[in-house]
Formats: sequence, structure tokens, C-alpha cells
Amino acid sequence: MVHATNYTQLRNLSREDLIRLYDESAEHTQIGLDFLRSEIARRDSGEQTESIVLMTKRMLCLTYVIAFMTLVNVICSVICVVK
Repeated sequence: MVHATNYTQLRNLSREDLIRLYDESAEHTQIGLDFLRSEIARRDSGEQTESIVLMTKRMLCLTYVIAFMTLVNVICSVICVVK
């Protein structure tokens, strides 16, 4: 059986120790619907984050393209004025 730890002890545990502690506790624990709802929300949030990161990368790429095209436009305008 797993005993509760204080906050400082919990913060100092490694990821592997936290997983082990969770697995040990899960053997003797009944879960409620809130646990499942929270897991669904966590996964939805992760998918949304991935989507936002992808959109941000695309926006950055478009920003570079627009900046390049603006520079080309300026150069063309200067050439037309000089001639």
C-alpha cells in the first residue's frame, strides 16, 4: 500500500518514481467518472495544442513569404522609378 507524501517529497520524485507510485496506487483504487472526464479533457487539450503549434508554424512560413514578396515588390518599384 502506498502512503501519502507531502508536497515537497512529491515535487522531488522523478517522473519514473511518479509513474511507479501511480501504478502501485491504481491497484487499490476505484476511479470515478471525473477521472475519466479529466483524462478525456487532457487529451483534447493536447490535440488542441498540437493544432495550434502547427498553425503557428504555417503562419510563420506565410509571414516569411509575404515579407519576401514585399521586398521583391519594393525592388521592382524602385527599378521602375529609376528607369
